[in-house]
Amino acid sequence: MLHKSITWLTYIVVIGAIFISATDYGLFSDSEFYKWHIYFGVIFIAYLSYRIIVSTEFNVITILMFSISLIYLLSFITAASPEGNFTEFFRYITYAALFALLLDLQTSNKSIKLSLPYLFILFGIYLMIVPFLSLSGNLEFRDAVLGNRFSGFFQYPNVYGAVGMSFFLFSTSLILKRTSWINIVIYSLPLVLFASSLFLSQSRAAFLLFPMIWMLGLFLIKLHDQFKYILVSLTSFGFAGLLYIKMSPIPRNEIMTGFWDQLIVYSLISLIIVITLVTLINKFIHIKSDKKIYNFIIPTGITALGAAFLIDILFKGKIYSSLPENLQSSFSRISRLEKQDLTSDRRFDFYSDALKMFSDSPLIGWGGDSWPTLYYVYQSFPYIGNDVHSYLFEQLLNVGGIGILVLLATLVFIFIKLLKNVNNKAVFGSLMGAVMLIAHASVDFDLSFGTAWFILILLFVLGLNNSGVSSNKFIITNTKKKLLITIPILAVVAFSTLYSTRFLLAEKAINDVRGQDLNVEKTMEVYEKAHNYNPYDIDTMIQLAAIYVEQDKEEKVYEIANSIYETEPKNPRAVMQVGNAYASYGEIENALKYYNKSLKLDEYNIDVYSRAIRLTSSEAVNWMQLGVLKKAQDMAEKTVQYYNQHQEMKNSIEPKSNLRDTKLSKSSLFLTAQAFAINEQDEDVIQVTNRFKGKEDIDLRAKALKYLSLGRLNKTKQQEELYNGQENQKQFDQYIKAYKRAIYK
Repeated sequence: MLHKSITWLTYIVVIGAIFISATDYGLFSDSEFYKWHIYFGVIFIAYLSYRIIVSTEFNVITILMFSISLIYLLSFITAASPEGNFTEFFRYITYAALFALLLDLQTSNKSIKLSLPYLFILFGIYLMIVPFLSLSGNLEFRDAVLGNRFSGFFQYPNVYGAVGMSFFLFSTSLILKRTSWINIVIYSLPLVLFASSLFLSQSRAAFLLFPMIWMLGLFLIKLHDQFKYILVSLTSFGFAGLLYIKMSPIPRNEIMTGFWDQLIVYSLISLIIVITLVTLINKFIHIKSDKKIYNFIIPTGITALGAAFLIDILFKGKIYSSLPENLQSSFSRISRLEKQDLTSDRRFDFYSDALKMFSDSPLIGWGGDSWPTLYYVYQSFPYIGNDVHSYLFEQLLNVGGIGILVLLATLVFIFIKLLKNVNNKAVFGSLMGAVMLIAHASVDFDLSFGTAWFILILLFVLGLNNSGVSSNKFIITNTKKKLLITIPILAVVAFSTLYSTRFLLAEKAINDVRGQDLNVEKTMEVYEKAHNYNPYDIDTMIQLAAIYVEQDKEEKVYEIANSIYETEPKNPRAVMQVGNAYASYGEIENALKYYNKSLKLDEYNIDVYSRAIRLTSSEAVNWMQLGVLKKAQDMAEKTVQYYNQHQEMKNSIEPKSNLRDTKLSKSSLFLTAQAFAINEQDEDVIQVTNRFKGKEDIDLRAKALKYLSLGRLNKTKQQEELYNGQENQKQFDQYIKAYKRAIYK
């Protein structure tokens, strides 16, 4: 009785946390994830300690997922971002702990095992209903609908669509089972809701992948079940399509009230049809054959029909033309498959650059969050892409070849166990749902969301506990062996929970004072406290450096600058900040040294060019005013070098979309013109200042430089035209006198 109470209590707090944590935007943000890692870590430590004490048996399958998380410990050797590697380590420890908890709870309490499929379906309804609630005004959740695409808690339509299809495949599979009509009702009722996510998310990858995975399922089941599988799917998607047709013309910025009636009515009609179809097929269609070839007849035919339908959609044939306009619009997202569209897709650029990054650390990778840290270094042109958009490539970069082998070995083991028992409909549903999520994650970043991982873990647990993982070959009864396995696991989880707590406290310290009007001393104390908790956070160190500069704490500035460089020496943004620290105290050579290092890592970083130009040009003017012409010209030459380097970079870029800003500001161009003037390169001064055609103060200043250079070149006519064309000639005269005295000596 005590054991049942403990397992049920643990089960409730775990499942409750899974539901609640999804509201933190699908647990995409690392800062949101810290508290949930601590939560699950504490529960895992308490529960596993209890199981070690009271149980004579231990199932080694429960620790299977820990092998993936432990690879991140190895990646600390080469981690480009130690903080990023820590956060990924926290994530995979959480996933492993959740997997172990749920698997053990199911095997040790049969009533929990019976309840989990129903709770899983409820979780799917909970996730999929969010955009509907948002549109009806019953729930305020930011970006639950983006434009005309549903995104839910994830705030990302592609993941919303893939998750919906995963739940759809699981529910459909459970309907195939000969079971009570109550179970059929439970699994059938949300099918229209799940199916509608494909249309309402308008995810192109989900549109392409779902039919393939659905077809794979058709090949895995027997002829008798194929009829149910096809008819249930057609019914559900038929009514989901009707729902989409009704909803799509309504502007997304308006509150929708009528769709609830339609969703309920379509779901109930679909439910009645599904129950009728399943009942009739179970009663009247009994096909038994030892020849497995008969199981391939219908799937082969459906594959041919599917291919014909796809061709019709691609070439906008008769079927496409007969569809409503809003469905045509949705299908047109998958019809753009011409070669030029595929090769221009940004993902292909990401993948190409990811392979270059992988080749420099092929064994253990670059650690967690390596792509957002290093992609600037490897990018073939200046795109913006803080996610590689592929779970496979992300892990390849994070943990390298060794890590990928461990990950694949773990997944292969699970899938083999599921495939061996695929005739069990719960196992079949778990397999199909997991394949859908993983397949979509291979071309997008679904598994960057903690909630998506929780769904995958639930599917694994649901499948494995119906696949004989409780057999004797996985059970350890020897106390020493049990302790030898569990104690290190407990130690690792305790270590990660402790560090996650420190990172959370660092976040909390800064968040608690954000927006408050604190004096510099108090702000410095807060950031120093946060830095002590999390000494790997680059952003905190950068803020500290700025505060120390303001407080004129020169030694501390250099100390924190060195910490920044030692923490992420391959991060061009971090290296630039080190240069900024030295520039704050006039350490020109040291500042330029780090600026050059940053540009070597990222030649497209416009901030470095701007800062280097400002630093060298201002210093050149200072020397000019002191009358030290040689030093002034030497420093001006450095300005010119940075400008020329920038021009070469900019000219090498081919026109592409989604580019970072690589244009120099007016301020940088003006400072460059000053440097050209000091070096008496008057033609270059004129060329640069010709870009100033506005009426701002900086435009007037640039024209003053141009006026003086025209004079030095004896172009008096152009001088006069420029002078007479100025509206504010008094101010213009003042600038001419000032620059003549300071620069044109």
